[in-house]
Amino acid sequence: MKNITFGAYIKSIRKDFGLTQTEFGKKIGTTKFNVGYIERNLRQLKPSVVVSIADKLGMSRINLVQAYLQHLADSSGIDAIVEVIEK
Repeated sequence: MKNITFGAYIKSIRKDFGLTQTEFGKKIGTTKFNVGYIERNLRQLKPSVVVSIADKLGMSRINLVQAYLQHLADSSGIDAIVEVIEK
């Protein structure tokens, strides 16, 4: 996931599933507006939400969480990862 934001990664996953933002939102339990915010990195997700998205899409939790942690490291540094782990 080098040089791609987590939001862009989520968007690529949504498109790989062939879903609109509305359909994707329904599948993961949110609105199309929140999907748009996530895809534009305007909404910071909790790790539990990332795991929930993976489960609801039948994806590997590890792959999605790794992408999320890489995004945190790239955008906020190691301190953000430590903060997530400590919660």
